[in-house]
Amino acid sequence: MFLRRKPAFLRESIVVPTKVLPAVYLNRSPGIDYKPVNIQKGTWIGVHRNRGAHQFVVVQELRHIDITDFSFLAQSTHTNITQPLGLYYCQDGVYITYEYVELDLLDILPLSSETEVASVMSQILSGIVYLINRSIDFRVQSIHVSLYGVVKLVLDWNHKPATDPSLVQITNRLMSAYLDEIMSTMRGKPWSNDAVGFLSILKSGYLPHASHPFLAQSKGRIALKNPVNFAVRSNLGKRISKDTNNSGRSRTL
Repeated sequence: MFLRRKPAFLRESIVVPTKVLPAVYLNRSPGIDYKPVNIQKGTWIGVHRNRGAHQFVVVQELRHIDITDFSFLAQSTHTNITQPLGLYYCQDGVYITYEYVELDLLDILPLSSETEVASVMSQILSGIVYLINRSIDFRVQSIHVSLYGVVKLVLDWNHKPATDPSLVQITNRLMSAYLDEIMSTMRGKPWSNDAVGFLSILKSGYLPHASHPFLAQSKGRIALKNPVNFAVRSNLGKRISKDTNNSGRSRTL
């Protein structure tokens, strides 16, 4: 009988956010600490120059936020929210570094079951409710998924947070519309009665309670094993195909 090692994804572990406030650097560029590996407009992915760290981060230029606003948003320490790691002030601008999460939510769509959808929505809702309960005014820039199936909100760090408590209701309506749009794209098949009820609450401008029957199907990050693995293989295949095509063009030239 052959023995095989259990896949790393299935190992029992607890994902816990680190409760450490990000560092603030004056007269220091993030390029000193991180080497760019993927550069896009206003944002790049970097790896720590200390080879022993093996840390990947997202580096983003900030345009509409000051250190007070940053400190306010940086209080959001939650498993389902990307964690800010540092704030850099240098001659060419202000930059934030935050944790790099491997997959975009769109990479794992469409999902094949309501259990998978509920597992995504429960994690998203957990992060959003956490922020709202702490009266943190925020906007979501994107949603990513780690290789372990942890769904994380990427906050819009260029959003200047307001301090007026009355804006909480507006945030609720914005987030309910946002979640309605996201969930509607997750699965092409007809929804169950519980899912329809969940969506109707979102469409009415409210956030469903965590005890909603639809969310009872959630199995957390473990339920996303197959979608994540498929997305990783798909992305790898696209990368290999792209490299092969580029290699072919080089030979032709």
